[in-house]
Amino acid sequence: MFRLHKNDRSQTDPEPYKRRLGAGLVPGGRHALRAGYFLALMPGGGSWVRAGRFTPTPPELAAIRQEIHYDSAGFHRVIEAPEILQHFPGGLDLSAPQLTRPPRGYEATDPGLPFLKLKSFGLNSYFSDADVLAPDFIDQAVARLVAAQPWVAFLNRALAE
Repeated sequence: MFRLHKNDRSQTDPEPYKRRLGAGLVPGGRHALRAGYFLALMPGGGSWVRAGRFTPTPPELAAIRQEIHYDSAGFHRVIEAPEILQHFPGGLDLSAPQLTRPPRGYEATDPGLPFLKLKSFGLNSYFSDADVLAPDFIDQAVARLVAAQPWVAFLNRALAE
């Protein structure tokens, strides 16, 4: 579980506590350099489930980009799988921070360039407050985590090499 207190050294919000409760499941623990699963509960419709690797280090970015480039067919098979698109309708989050130019070593004509320019690689699914309070919320959250397993496995395969 993530800590309750905010790091308020650079925050303008005077509230000392986070408004969300969050947890992460990552092989090797929270600080492991691996992809994983994350859940946050927050009032006002801010609850979500995420799966992937967010803000990876430069060597991790290079490894993920290399895997996407070398196994383009496998990458697309995973992110376009019906189970993933059912539970994560937006697919891979392309609104994440990204490079303005192609990464070093990749051509501007590379067909996978929109994915290679990303700096974070995640799937996001959001819940309304009514969804969180519904009796089947845990089942819904677990279904999303199960659907994301191939994506997390793809990323962890890249990070393990």
